Amino acid sequence: MMRISGLAAGVIAMAMAGAAEAHPHVFMDSELRLLRDAEGRLAVLEVIWTYDAFYSLSLTTDMGLDGDGDGVMSPEDMAALQTIDAQWDPGFVGDTYLTVDGQDLALLPPRDNQVRYEDGRIISRFLRDLVRPADPAKTITLRNFDPGYYIEYSVLHAQAEGCRTEVLSPDLSAADQALQAELAKLPIGQDAEAEFPAVGALFAQKVLVTCGD
Repeated sequence: MMRISGLAAGVIAMAMAGAAEAHPHVFMDSELRLLRDAEGRLAVLEVIWTYDAFYSLSLTTDMGLDGDGDGVMSPEDMAALQTIDAQWDPGFVGDTYLTVDGQDLALLPPRDNQVRYEDGRIISRFLRDLVRPADPAKTITLRNFDPGYYIEYSVLHAQAEGCRTEVLSPDLSAADQALQAELAKLPIGQDAEAEFPAVGALFAQKVLVTCGD
């Protein structure tokens, strides 16, 4: 899961207390763009995440930013915001998954991150190199999801240089049925919030990348 700071997690937990079935709790607009290298291979993924207003407020409050509450970040505040998505917690793989001909292809940690703050929302942009460049003639898919479904990513825009992209929606009815079935398996009295099943993939959009004819 993405880094959830102490205060932000507490605020969200209080807002959602007793409503584990109400996952997700954080909402992220996502933009994905595959870039080619000098040899024409797909080699770099540009990611833009726009954090929802509530979580943006929780996170900036936790960081002690915008002390006067006017929604305007000082240069010092903006410098502090640049730490967001610059270095993730150990074990967090970035909630972005890429396959080539059905085989997983890893993405390296973020680099060249830039953070903006607009209309009360944090906008984080960074690059992730593919562990090895992908042949654009192969079938490539992208998905952006949190396995634990604490965060919901909505792919608003997807692009790949010299290729066509199609954003495919999940079967939400089937995903919800699977979620309810998993929750029903939890023992009575068990904290569903702490033991929430890894169903995020079922709710994820899929970006299909098609290159060439």
